[in-house]
Formats: sequence, C-alpha cells, structure tokens
Amino acid sequence: MTINLSDIELDRLYPAYLRVGIDNQILSVGPSIARLLGAKIIGQDVFEAFEFKRPSRLTTIAAIGHTRQELLIKSNQDPDVLLRGIGLVRDDQVLFLVGHVIGGQDGAFASTLNFSDFSPTDSTLDLLLVRELNQNLLSEAQAIGEELDEKRLAAESASKAKSDFLATVSHEIRTPLNGVLGMANYLWETKLNPEQENALRILKDSGEGLLSLLNEVLDLSKIKAGKTELRNEDFELADLVHGAAELFEVKAREQGLYCSVSTAEGRFHGDAGRLRQVLSNLVFNAIKFTQSGGVSVQVTVEQEHDPALRLIKFVVTDTGIGMDQSTLDGLFDAFYQGYASVTRRFGGTGLGLAISRQLAEMMGGDISAASVVGEGATFTFYVRLPLLPNQVPEERTVDVSLRAIDISALKILAAEDNKTNQFVLRNFLERFDLEVTIAENGHDVVRLWRDGNYDLVLMDIRMPGMGGKEATELIRSYEVTEQRQRTPIIALTANMMREQVDEYERVGMDEAMAKPMDIGALENVLRRVASGGFYSPSASDG
Repeated sequence: MTINLSDIELDRLYPAYLRVGIDNQILSVGPSIARLLGAKIIGQDVFEAFEFKRPSRLTTIAAIGHTRQELLIKSNQDPDVLLRGIGLVRDDQVLFLVGHVIGGQDGAFASTLNFSDFSPTDSTLDLLLVRELNQNLLSEAQAIGEELDEKRLAAESASKAKSDFLATVSHEIRTPLNGVLGMANYLWETKLNPEQENALRILKDSGEGLLSLLNEVLDLSKIKAGKTELRNEDFELADLVHGAAELFEVKAREQGLYCSVSTAEGRFHGDAGRLRQVLSNLVFNAIKFTQSGGVSVQVTVEQEHDPALRLIKFVVTDTGIGMDQSTLDGLFDAFYQGYASVTRRFGGTGLGLAISRQLAEMMGGDISAASVVGEGATFTFYVRLPLLPNQVPEERTVDVSLRAIDISALKILAAEDNKTNQFVLRNFLERFDLEVTIAENGHDVVRLWRDGNYDLVLMDIRMPGMGGKEATELIRSYEVTEQRQRTPIIALTANMMREQVDEYERVGMDEAMAKPMDIGALENVLRRVASGGFYSPSASDG
C-alpha cells in the first residue's frame, strides 16, 4: 500500500508518527511524538534513536517497511517510552504509525498527552495492518502469477521447440534411412554370392537397428513430454494376439527357438496399437536374451468386481539367461541394460521396457518381472478394459485373399522430392508392372492428378514449394467442385507422431505409412486399392 500524504495531512490524521528516509534518517515526526521526545529527534538515525524490540534483528529501513508484523520500539533517549505501531512503505520512505504508547513505571507520562494524540486507535491500526497485508499479498500473488505465466510460456515454447526439433531430426534421419533400407531390400532380390549376402544382411540389420533406436528415442521423448495419447477403439483380443504372434514366430525361428502362443477371446475397447507395442516389446526382448528353448505367451481374461471390466493379463515366459535381483530392480528404468557384459553381448538401448511400463501405466495397468539367473524370466503385463458384447460379423459378398488380387492395372501417382527415395519407390512399384508417375513437389502432384486418372496417390509430406498437406487439401477441394471420384491418398512420411497423423487425416489423407517404407505394408495397401478396399465414392455424394 502506498500512502501519499503531506506532513500537514499526517499531523492532522496521524498525530503520532515517524517518517524515516532510505538512509535511516528520521525526516519528520507527528506533533504528539515531538511533544513526547522533543523535536531534536528529527535528523537522528532511527537505529540510534530507537532500539527495535519486536521483531528483532531489523537493520535496514527497507526491512522495517516490509515487515508484516506490529513493531515495538524503545526510545534510547527515554528508555521508559515504548512505541507500538506499524511500518508502511511510502515511495522511498517509511511511515511508522504509532497506535499505542507505553511509558512510565506507574503507567503515566511526564508530558500531558491526550488519547487523540495516538490516533488512530488500536482497532484502526489493526484494520490498516490487515489492509496492508492484503495489498502486499495481492501484489505478491500478481507477481507470482505473472512469473508463472512467463515460465509457462517459456515451457510451452521450449516444448514446441523440442517437438519441432524431434520432428525435424526424425525426418532428416528417416529420409536417408529409407534409401538405405530400400536399396538393401532391392539388392536382396538380386543374385548374390554368399559373401555379398552376408554383407547385405549386416547392412539390413544395422539399418533396422538404427530405425528401432530412432523409434524408441522418439517414443520415450513423447511420453516424457506428455504428448502421447491413447487411441481407443473396439478390437478382438484373439485377432490382436495372433496377428502379433506371426511376427514372434518368424523371429523365434530365425534364432532356432520355439514360440508358443495361447490366448483368450473377447471384444474389448482400448488402444489396440499400444497393447500390441507393449506385448511385442516383451516378446522380442525375451527372444533376444534366449539362446536355447524358446518363449511362451499366455493371454488370459479374468472377471473384475466391476461387471463391465475385465482384467487382461499377458504373461511372457522365456528359457533365457535370467537376471539377478539387482538387475530386476532397475529393469524398467530408461537406458538401463543390466550388467556391462550383457550389454556388450546383446546390445540395445535399454528403452523398450521403460517405454512399455509407462504405456502400461497410461492404460491403467502395470508390468512386473520375476527371474532367476540361468533359469529364464517371466514378464507379466496387465490392463483393465471394458468388455464389449459380441458382434455378428457383417456378411461379405466377396471373400478372397488379398494375395490373389491383381494390382498390375493400378495407376500410381507418387510425390517424393528425394532422388534416392524416388528410385526406391519406382523400383518397388515397377516390380509389379505398375504404371507410376513421380512428382517432386505439391504443385506438380495437383497438376498431374487433375490431368490424369490415378488410382492412388502416395504423398510425401515435406516437399519444396508446396507440401503434401496443402496438396491434399487442394485435391479434395477439386474433387468436390469438379465432381470427381475420391482418390485414396496415403501419406509416406518420416513424421509419424500421433498428433501429426491426426493432422494428415484432418486434411483428407486416408492413411499414413512411415519411412523407411515397409514393402509388405505398401503391397497390402496396393492390393486393398485394387480390391476396392478404400471407400472411394463420388466426391459429390457427400
């Protein structure tokens, strides 16, 4: 609180006061204080004229002005005089308003003082003190609020900068990696001697290892930043497990191991993709640390107290090297890999299990591990999800395997500005005798699409001039205005964060595929397009 009063006004309103300057000098006093202690007190150092009894250890005038307590000071000139009051800040000065004077052994003063000399009364001083405290608290709250706003804005800016950096790094790494793995897959289809085949296998394994590392670092960064969101949907548990098991069994066979999978059934509502990710992390981790024997996966469903929920439990057991207790204690910490000899022997980043636990906790579940050195390990992962009623599958007029569908008549428009990735994409598509046109930027994509009649657009996101999102929005708008059939558009991109994929879908893309490109996934998309698996009505219909 700032008081702007002249000495005349102070004398009238507050007869008992001291005005003290920043240099501790008493500048003026009220008439009643002058009568009590004499006018010669003016000009003295306040710390020499008075002893501060409460609170103690006040040594600066600033401290006096900001003390949120009553002050009790004793006159060094007349030790029987004690002044009780409060200090208020006035610009670079402090006013000490006296509310009560204690003096004399018998309670009487040598000077004749009226009650009005010590106006304001004690109750008025209490009100002043409360008002001063409220004002100070309000000012501090505002200052703290402004500081928090500044820190929040700085944190948001840092978070955005981090997200932008991760997106850029992801794109810049994935783009050349797409070329490396694409060329490796291309060479794998050619005739190689044993030495070349071994060298190429090392190249592929190294590239896939780098891709796995990139995915894990980005995944952990998103989780730590709170950017990971669950995408809940209806799914069949048995389909999820058996679909993932096909990959487990292939990997296990490569290492001469068995992989047995058994699962309960049921239709649930949850993030099937994240469940599959956690289960895959656990199984592939078990396979990596198992030299003989194999891995078993058992998925059970148990009744919960809430009749709408079920406890889904995934148990992964291996016959691998096992772990001691100290290793188990740090197993789910990021970058933890157990003892150094194991790290050197098996490699890895130590991120998979940390990511798995955090995803499990996001889904309301958890992961635990039990193990004995030399006797394998057991990982248990559980979540609680709503059980949905069984649904009668829709009748299908055509029931054929995608493998049997001919895709050779498809006409493909591919947007890709990177020369190496253009070669990889063209090489793959031409294996199926597909007609493919390459565009290097969004403007060319839109122009070629309007002039041609394409069955599918494979759209890069980052391109010079016009990016893939802007090109997609233009194509969708032309479909409406020109009453053309909707063309399936698939994003081929290194930027596959969940919020980015949502944005691709928002601008009109049908799906997104990650770079480096998965050849099998792309082939599956082509066969779905050829079979009419993409919804492609006339744009004017809806």
